[in-house]
Amino acid sequence: MFRIARTVSYAAALLAFAVTANAVDAPSKSYIYGAADPGAQIVVINLDSGSIVGVVAKADGTYRTDALDAGHYRIAEKGAYHAPRELSVVAGQSTNVDLMPASSSQHP
Repeated sequence: MFRIARTVSYAAALLAFAVTANAVDAPSKSYIYGAADPGAQIVVINLDSGSIVGVVAKADGTYRTDALDAGHYRIAEKGAYHAPRELSVVAGQSTNVDLMPASSSQHP
């Protein structure tokens, strides 16, 4: 009986540690979100580590990256009229980057 209680206590302690570790780690992650052309392919490059993330804008033109580490990033929407942008991402903060729409009415 004592052995079962000790095993249950150990399992509960591991679970509490895992929940605490995730709660501590979550605020350090950041997101880039914004507006782009609907269905646009967006590439996000971490200039510090070289990691690359790809995102596709939803039908309404919104996009959001998965959790990112803090650092310096380059973000670009695929298309002839889109210039890449560079930005810093701060731990625990989300950054809004609305990407310039590729529209023939804006570009002769």
